[in-house]
Amino acid sequence: MAGAAALAGWRGQAPGGGTPTDSGGFSGLVAVDSKANAVACSLSMGQLFGARMVVPGTGILLGAPTPEAASVSPLIIAYPASGEFVFAGAGGGGPTAAQATGIVARATIEAGQDLAAVLAQRRGQGGYVNAIACPSGLRGGAATCQGAIDPAGAGLTLLAVPR
Repeated sequence: MAGAAALAGWRGQAPGGGTPTDSGGFSGLVAVDSKANAVACSLSMGQLFGARMVVPGTGILLGAPTPEAASVSPLIIAYPASGEFVFAGAGGGGPTAAQATGIVARATIEAGQDLAAVLAQRRGQGGYVNAIACPSGLRGGAATCQGAIDPAGAGLTLLAVPR
């Protein structure tokens, strides 16, 4: 289902709903190394602090299952012919987060828009997205890569390139 929603976003269908009122315990990270290996990870506790219960003797905080907990959406895009990495995004915090991630991917990769500007313009509509985009591919030059967090949410993006 998340794949179909991300594809709908890629095709330009805007996600419904407004900015989430809280993160739903969502966290997302994306990372890319200098060899163009990429990872996108989205996770959720279901709500802030999960079920608010700790498993005795373990220190593990239990997650709280909610309908929106399944809305996390990691996405990695590579060019089909070469496998060259171009986009990694982690979306969550709302039921249409996968669609929001697809919208951001298309705007940066296909339309060539600035990643931070795309995220600022969305204002978290449909869910939060943290992403790294390299429209020319990482091997084509890391200088064209951009990393940004959704200003409506929270996150961290770092780009480390060799000197």
